[in-house]
Amino acid sequence: MLSQWVSGDLELSQELRAGKVPVCIREDYIFYLEFFEGLLWFHTDVKKWSAEIKNEFKKDMAVVEDLIGKPIYALIREDDIKLARFAKIVGWSEKCQISLLDGSKAFIYTNKV
Repeated sequence: MLSQWVSGDLELSQELRAGKVPVCIREDYIFYLEFFEGLLWFHTDVKKWSAEIKNEFKKDMAVVEDLIGKPIYALIREDDIKLARFAKIVGWSEKCQISLLDGSKAFIYTNKV
């Protein structure tokens, strides 16, 4: 197992998950991309949040989006209002609604319209 300390007290080995590749590692958050079903899916872990961190997050997101140059997607469960609000804060928009295998609903958000 990969065990390496990065950016202060975040341990990379605890943050890695199968299929997700970290593309931006900061002390307060990590961005991951996952290639699944022919699309790039975005995941993030946020350790701490403030107005300053929000601005840095948005700047880092803009760099990642610019480097990728293709649409990036995120799945947000219908009941996760906080995450949907977060997606809108960083400039993403709802693309469609889907039904999950467990019968619940979710929204697909994307950085490109």
